[in-house]
Amino acid sequence: MTSQPAGSLDSRAVDRPGWNGIILVANTPFAADGSLDLDCIPGFADYLAKAGCEAALLRGVAAETAYLDPSERGLLVRSFADATRGRFDLIVGLSVAGRAELIYEARMALDLGVSAINWRPTPTIATDELVGTLAAMEKAGARKIMLQDFDIAGPGLPIDAILVAHCEVEAFVSIKVETDDNLAKSARLATGVKRPLNLCAGWPVTGMIASFDAGIHGFMPTSLAPLMQHIYRLHRDGDRERAIALFERLGALHAFMSESLGRSIAVNKLLRHREGIFATETCRHPEAVLGIEERKTAERLIEAAVALQAEACGG
Repeated sequence: MTSQPAGSLDSRAVDRPGWNGIILVANTPFAADGSLDLDCIPGFADYLAKAGCEAALLRGVAAETAYLDPSERGLLVRSFADATRGRFDLIVGLSVAGRAELIYEARMALDLGVSAINWRPTPTIATDELVGTLAAMEKAGARKIMLQDFDIAGPGLPIDAILVAHCEVEAFVSIKVETDDNLAKSARLATGVKRPLNLCAGWPVTGMIASFDAGIHGFMPTSLAPLMQHIYRLHRDGDRERAIALFERLGALHAFMSESLGRSIAVNKLLRHREGIFATETCRHPEAVLGIEERKTAERLIEAAVALQAEACGG
């Protein structure tokens, strides 16, 4: 095995509490009439388990959560929990305003069978409120909490606030850093923690290799779980050159999807349909629509990506 590139994390954070490799951000399947398609979920769970994913995130932005009503959100989580059967962790995303509503949503998700909570606070939240809310989720039954430090164009949550929260709340075991300096910030967190902290990333998807180079434990894309996990394992096992070579062959697809959130959702739905996981490519997000030429490009890139996945992973 070759050594990691310079700049990789070397700290207590390396003794992570779990969630290594690909943590897939799951899209929500819809039937042709726009209704929730729960029949696809057992196959989706099998796909993730076969890929070797240690966890999946439900009800993230890519899941069109804003376009699900409360009953659908519960049905989605329950169906995934039933289909997963403990083969990997289910993390449910929460970003509601107000501590009382957040705790209610967390209890509901935990009662439905999820393993962990992902919470995205505002970057300006006071340290006392950050710690208090995390502690309240722990008291409500959460044993694993992933903090989502989301501030694409800014510095995100203060590092000192994160470190205080990590010291005081045992259930706070993971953080997904999505800021303007995410890898440098993750490195600073790694040297500041007093107990293991699982470090995750996911934006931009083109930064996956750089994230693993830096020692990030989990990466959270929205597509091609078997291929992305294969690339991760190559990198983990020291074959960085092959990992890079495979990943670069996805560059055109990733660049095309990254143009906008709506396009990303639409292309991912088309990809899931092409893989045979979803019965349709139906979306609810109003901007998840591909024009004629966009669709031609998407289909060409998806065909190449699916073929690459079959070549690299078999099947």
